[in-house]
Amino acid sequence: MQFKDRPSRMLRVIDPLNCLDKAINSHSSRKVLLKIKDPVIKRNDLTLELSGDGARESGEREDLSILISDLAFLLTGRSDAISLWRMNKLNTAEEYQLSWHSPQIPEAIKSLDELFPPIPTHSAR
Repeated sequence: MQFKDRPSRMLRVIDPLNCLDKAINSHSSRKVLLKIKDPVIKRNDLTLELSGDGARESGEREDLSILISDLAFLLTGRSDAISLWRMNKLNTAEEYQLSWHSPQIPEAIKSLDELFPPIPTHSAR
């Protein structure tokens, strides 16, 4: 990540693998495969396996996909995985009907929420 003092609170993730590896909740027992798409830096187009042990590159089929610009919201705690999914910024490999009812939220989204719990900030919830 590259932090800069900007009034718009912009954040650009330069090295997603290293950044996610350090930000993961190490107490989580869940695992999820996340595909990251970066239209600016093509080397950041990655599929990563995320677990309580950290992040590593994977060649397996992803469970979720996200743009790197939307990943910044998850990493900074401004938004959780469920909210990003409901806003259609975090996509699942399977088709799911967007829902506000907790039992209908895909397991991969719940797993990502456990790996990156929301961080309360002065402007959050």
